[in-house]
Amino acid sequence: MGTRVGSEAEALLRLKLCPGFGDRRISTLVRRWGSGVAALRASRSQGDLFPEGEGPPSIAAWEKRGIRVVPMTAPDYPSCFLELTDPPPLLFLRGRASLLQGPAVAVVGARKATESGRTIAETLG
Repeated sequence: MGTRVGSEAEALLRLKLCPGFGDRRISTLVRRWGSGVAALRASRSQGDLFPEGEGPPSIAAWEKRGIRVVPMTAPDYPSCFLELTDPPPLLFLRGRASLLQGPAVAVVGARKATESGRTIAETLG
């Protein structure tokens, strides 16, 4: 199979970086195979996703920046996120992760937001 699959977060990050792999597809694979590591192994067995010379993405690089990477299969992943149609396979957290367990409001928008969209998001925030 080539390179060894690392941690759960690295496996999900690797899947996230695959062309054509969005949150919905990754979530479906995780539900089917039971984990990101197993989903990556299954996907790799059906054809190389990356050139063999490339190593897995480094979680350590995120952690050096003070960002914790939490895979959707981790015990401390917010259970309410798993109820979403397309839960994010990875959360990139900075600050108090315990705040994700309480009541919350999310503002979701487009990458190319309009000026009024940005104003509304800022007002809500």
